[in-house]
Amino acid sequence: SWAGSLAPAEFERWVIARNAEQRAALASALRSRGLTVFPSQTNFVLAQFSGPGDNAGVARIEAALCAIGIVLRPMAGYGLGHCLRITVGNPDENRRLLAALDLLLA
Repeated sequence: SWAGSLAPAEFERWVIARNAEQRAALASALRSRGLTVFPSQTNFVLAQFSGPGDNAGVARIEAALCAIGIVLRPMAGYGLGHCLRITVGNPDENRRLLAALDLLLA
C-alpha cells in the first residue's frame, strides 16, 4: 500500500493534515446547517444542537443516527446534553452524516 511506503513521521504528518482538512470542512458544513460548532484541534468536533436544558431533541437525533449506523457521542454526562461529539471521518463518512442530518433537521 502507498501508506506503507511513507516513513512513520511522514505518515503521521499526512494523517494530521487530512484530519485537519476534514475537521474544517465538517465544522463548516455543520455551521451552514445552523449548528454551533466549538473550536477543536482534535479528531472530533463538539456540535450544539439545541439550547442548554433542551436535551430531548438531541437524544432523538442521536438515536435516529445510531439506528442507521452513525454513532455520535452524547455529552449529557459532561453537562452538555444539548451537544453531540462527532468524530471527524473521511469525506464519504462525513457526507453520509451530513445527508442524514439534513433529513433529521428538516
